[in-house]
Amino acid sequence: MQNPVATAASLPKDEWSQIVDELKNSVPERKKNPSKSALPRDYREWDKFDVDKECERIDGNVDREDPPDIIDYGHPKIKPTVNASSLTQQEKLLLANREKVKGNEAFRAEDYEEAVAYYSRSLSIIPTAAAYNNRAQAEIKLKHWNKAMKDCQTVLELEPDNMKALLRRATVHKHMGNLQMADDDLRAVLRQEPQNATATKLLVEIDKKIRECQPEKQGKGKKILIQEVEEEDGDNSHQTTDGMDAEQNGESL
Repeated sequence: MQNPVATAASLPKDEWSQIVDELKNSVPERKKNPSKSALPRDYREWDKFDVDKECERIDGNVDREDPPDIIDYGHPKIKPTVNASSLTQQEKLLLANREKVKGNEAFRAEDYEEAVAYYSRSLSIIPTAAAYNNRAQAEIKLKHWNKAMKDCQTVLELEPDNMKALLRRATVHKHMGNLQMADDDLRAVLRQEPQNATATKLLVEIDKKIRECQPEKQGKGKKILIQEVEEEDGDNSHQTTDGMDAEQNGESL
């Protein structure tokens, strides 16, 4: 025979109150699901769709519940790729932007390796010029010149007049010793943005280095020229002396 179900009527008031209190304490309060924003229904509504705000909303929920994939707690390494094959295009867009935002946060915290990892995650979902540009800047901070150059080149293939990419490529050229190429990129930036203070300052540094290199090359050229002239003069003097000796000896040359 089954025991009868306990009710408030079948138990003393104090005992029933204790049971109710224990039940309240033992059952976790269910989190309220945030209200889902309505997705755009046609192309006109997409123009009003704020990706940044939507990503902030997602970050507020996902970051608390789903921390990023971290391996080796001693020195965190974040997986540089994300498998987004099962996501819709809009979900990919939101996720790629979220990873880029995390990269920006890591960059501001001067954790450039983590920033590179998050930018790479974003690029593995949807490649964008902005993410390539940001990763190039993080690579510059890490002095990974070849990787930074590759990202700058990719941006300029997508957007030939991207001023940030030109400026960053100029920085990389400078550190790689390609002074004239750096000069060309900076002048291209200043043609479009004459008031760009960063480009102006860097161009002054580059031009100074170019001028410092030129006298050294010219000096070497002058030394070689002087040496050649001296050798020619020496040969001529020998010829003149030999001629005089020959005339004195009555010999023809």
